[in-house]
Amino acid sequence: MLEEHDPAIAVYQDKTYITFSRWLDNYNEDVFYSTNASGSWKTIRLTNDGVSKSNTDIVIDRDGKLHIFYVKRENVDSLIYKTNASGSWQTTTIKQSDNIITAHQLPPTTGRFL
Repeated sequence: MLEEHDPAIAVYQDKTYITFSRWLDNYNEDVFYSTNASGSWKTIRLTNDGVSKSNTDIVIDRDGKLHIFYVKRENVDSLIYKTNASGSWQTTTIKQSDNIITAHQLPPTTGRFL
């Protein structure tokens, strides 16, 4: 199936970063990001747990570290924050709700420098 959706884009020092969700089958989707930071395009899988995810967003801070947000859809929706600011990927749940939430509910710094 491999259908991508919910893209977000950020540019830092002429390097482009794109986050998106990708359907892997009828029920499972994961979050990926693609970048040309090394000089050629590569795609990195950020999640791999068989749970639906959507509404990706990305911010790059002044040090070039990535801050990625997405909604994990299980019994209760969760707004997830993932960053490589410490040198390795860390994941934090920001908010849980019975209502559908989106990463676009974040402050208007999204897509710009922190």
